[in-house]
Amino acid sequence: MSDILDLHITMGLKKPETAAEVNKQATLDGMRAAIERGQRDSALIRNALYTARAQGWSGEDTYVFLAYHALRMLEDQWESNLEWSRLSPVPPRLVKKESL
Repeated sequence: MSDILDLHITMGLKKPETAAEVNKQATLDGMRAAIERGQRDSALIRNALYTARAQGWSGEDTYVFLAYHALRMLEDQWESNLEWSRLSPVPPRLVKKESL
């Protein structure tokens, strides 16, 4: 088959691509807006915000809850990656700077 399926998957927060987007998301209001938009594509964000709102938590408590769960998932992923690299039969490949 000559047609190639171009699959684009968006998860969570969209990475800023332009200087204007980077500058906009560098502010706390910009970060809040990005998180609100991100709940459309991220179950983590959506569930955390839904839970916080259902509990009637303040904005600060909501973002502490979201940060805790995001960091917990990041720690779990990091631990999983380390475990897989430890079990991998292929040793890590070192790349010399000259070859780049």
